[in-house]
Amino acid sequence: MREITRGDLLDLRKRLRARVLCESTRRKGDGLPTVNKVMAAVKTIFREAYFREDLPANPADGVGDISYEEGGPDIFTLGELRGMFGGPDPGTLAYRVFKTAAWTGMRCGEILGGGVGQLSDGIFSVDHAWKHHKAEETGDPKWGKKRLIALAPTIRTDLERWIGERSSGLIFAYEDGRRLHAGWWRESFKALLKSSQIAIGARHLTPHSLRHSLNTHLLEAGVDPLRVQVYLWGTKVEAGHAGIQRQGITKTQSLYTHFQAAMTEPVAKAIEGLLGAQTAERVSAM
Repeated sequence: MREITRGDLLDLRKRLRARVLCESTRRKGDGLPTVNKVMAAVKTIFREAYFREDLPANPADGVGDISYEEGGPDIFTLGELRGMFGGPDPGTLAYRVFKTAAWTGMRCGEILGGGVGQLSDGIFSVDHAWKHHKAEETGDPKWGKKRLIALAPTIRTDLERWIGERSSGLIFAYEDGRRLHAGWWRESFKALLKSSQIAIGARHLTPHSLRHSLNTHLLEAGVDPLRVQVYLWGTKVEAGHAGIQRQGITKTQSLYTHFQAAMTEPVAKAIEGLLGAQTAERVSAM
């Protein structure tokens, strides 16, 4: 059991998926719920073995459901992210908005509703989000999960510079102070991809791809999956919510574990290493 790796579990999920695809040609349904139930049972076994300290690490961390992974957007490579956000600031609003998304993994409503007062001493409080693209109203972030995240040095410096001397108001808004709408979010993203000369082809790239990309590259870099979960999703667990399994902790453990902003500092450091590499190379070469 100690020799089983995350790759082995991904291969198992792939084989199960191929099997149900074959079966689905002979009967109604694609069998995805069955595959996910099997994988959930497998992940439970490894999670319990890890918490009993029978295993030094949990190879099931980061192995998600098929329906979610295959139905979601594609991701950007590190080279593409560095190409878009590793150079000098062109001074455009779109660049600043989507660089923040790429470096923090925050969702559309969290960024467009982000206020100046949410940033303090390098910690960003994700405590609300826009709930409707036509109404001037805010509410809790998705699933009610508020969180405090440490910012990587580069994006912290950028945000502080963009905020300037303002003491209140939105971080990103139109010139007259009105909040940016969902249509601006979508259209500006398309323009950013075009100006960055990223060949889309058959790839399904959306603004949410930035969040998926950050999650994927952090896990590939070996960052503790639980810290990544805290950084991107928060820690609030509803009774019976699947988030308990995604966080890799039991409901009882969630009650006794106190997640603080300091827990996300290693994630911020990893983000700086991943996305700030090109900038660092340019500075050292000057």
